[in-house]
Amino acid sequence: MIGATGRNSGKTELVTRLIEIFSKKYPITGLKVSTYYGNDEQFHGQNQEHLKENFLVLKDTDNSTEKNTSKMLAAGASEVFWIKTNINSLDASYDDFLKRKLANTFIVCESNSLRKSLIPDVFIMIRNTTTPIKNSAADVMKYADIIIESDGREFSNFDVSCISIEAGKWVIKT
Repeated sequence: MIGATGRNSGKTELVTRLIEIFSKKYPITGLKVSTYYGNDEQFHGQNQEHLKENFLVLKDTDNSTEKNTSKMLAAGASEVFWIKTNINSLDASYDDFLKRKLANTFIVCESNSLRKSLIPDVFIMIRNTTTPIKNSAADVMKYADIIIESDGREFSNFDVSCISIEAGKWVIKT
């Protein structure tokens, strides 16, 4: 699971790197989670929209657009989903996703909020040094296995080779 302190921090860049590397050997399911709290429009950019339902779980099949989910597919993910949910429906939306995804795949997920509900094998937080820290990131930073610094273009203290899959789990090698 990969979270970030703000928009344009490099989450999708890191997610697609991991997918490119690991999809050669393992089936990967990509997941983007957009959690709406109300009054947080500045952190969702063009993705902000009012949900007519409590949540949506959308499967993306188009790898040719500039959307983050499309980039995950283009990087080699077997399948990709986008959860759009109100904070009170986060658990229900994730349960719905689990019913839809392929069995026996490794999940690479972009989310801060989901970390409140579950403990992933690895939780990486990207700290954008040029933007304010959004509340959803501040709430879960303490759970990060590693905090990576970014200026929005590159990571200053991270080598992707420290991530691996061992015994069926994501791990950070130290």
